[in-house]
Amino acid sequence: MDWTGEVLALVALAAVFVIFAAHRTELPAVVPVHFRASGMPDRWGGKGSLLLLPLTAVGIYVLLTVAARYPDLMNLPMKVDREAPEVRGILQSMAIALKIAALTVFAYLERAQVNTALGRSEGLGKAFLPISLISVFAILGLFLRELRKHRE
Repeated sequence: MDWTGEVLALVALAAVFVIFAAHRTELPAVVPVHFRASGMPDRWGGKGSLLLLPLTAVGIYVLLTVAARYPDLMNLPMKVDREAPEVRGILQSMAIALKIAALTVFAYLERAQVNTALGRSEGLGKAFLPISLISVFAILGLFLRELRKHRE
């Protein structure tokens, strides 16, 4: 799972950059840079601002990669023996799963920004926010449930 997860995360990260690069020249001067909870754009900026999302995605990738490598840095709502191999494995898998989810969301956001700017769609869609939040919190819930079995 770990190598497969890392590959999926890298594919999602690359997708964020590919989406931007593939449409960079055809984008209008003004593009959506923020969306309401309803999924509709509510702030617009220069097309260079679309590069902020890929750069932020790199930061998320690095942060969660470090967290997977050094699980002692993770903040948990319970006390567990972080040196136990089972706990280390759970924490590493949790960081990788969160990385995949976050970067997939970023790739979707970049795609939605580009498509909205080009007039191909109207925002993120109403389901974006609930699906994104449910995905992240479901991952956290599943892994925290597994960690509870190893509480001190």
